[in-house]
Amino acid sequence: GIRDRSPSRGSEMCIRDRDIESKATFQIDTRSNIASITKMITAVACLQLVQNGLLNLKTPISAYLPELPKHIAEVITLEKLLDHTSGYELDNIKGFREALSKTTSIQEVYKTHLKYLPKWEHYTSFALPTRFDYSNDSYDLIAVIIERVSGLSFSDYLEKNIYMPLGMKHTSFEKYNAASYYRYFVDLDGLKKLASNNMGVSKNISAAAGIYSNVDDLRIFFYGLFKTYDLLDLAHRSILLSPSILNGTAFRLEEQTSLVLGEDKKTKRNRYSSCG
Repeated sequence: GIRDRSPSRGSEMCIRDRDIESKATFQIDTRSNIASITKMITAVACLQLVQNGLLNLKTPISAYLPELPKHIAEVITLEKLLDHTSGYELDNIKGFREALSKTTSIQEVYKTHLKYLPKWEHYTSFALPTRFDYSNDSYDLIAVIIERVSGLSFSDYLEKNIYMPLGMKHTSFEKYNAASYYRYFVDLDGLKKLASNNMGVSKNISAAAGIYSNVDDLRIFFYGLFKTYDLLDLAHRSILLSPSILNGTAFRLEEQTSLVLGEDKKTKRNRYSSCG
């Protein structure tokens, strides 16, 4: 159920089951992988550096990542990485996702990108997309850029500039005391478990889907983002929340879907985040 804990800091929500088989209940302090909500935290970190004059959204990423092939990096801006219009999603590369799952740092993630990138089907013919193309790999590049500009590891940057200032004590890439995750659907006979229980939750350090947190910490994060200026000033928070327009279609947080194509106004998400 939902109960109000602090009128000044928002409400808390409890989800019933932490572990369905054992009937362990999901509590306010139960940690779990927050999947693509990770992208919102990554986007805030990036915009903090923009706010501080260390990054520019309009700058091609070749300025920050000179190791990437020029024909790709010189046409992708930091803004395009953030709003899913870069076209940089390394799908259908044999062995890439398996190798990525074994990485333990953002630097290892980047090295894996560089190793497998020449095998990408769009490598020689790369062009910017004409529609929104949801991307996890773009967000890992953002983390590499954050590390280079800040001089901190991605984990340390988040701890110093987001978690500690807000008092988020249970949020990190660490997997301790984490709840199980499940894929179920409901039919006339009740809850049914899908044959595949893989939600695509990242097993490595990923700026797209790798953070673990709990409901209370997320409440603190969103309160700090939307009700204070502890994370971003008004101008840069407005950038975060404004719709991104591509070929006349908007991309903002109003509906949650598994795949964002942005082909009509029914497909809307927050500019720099997702939940799927």
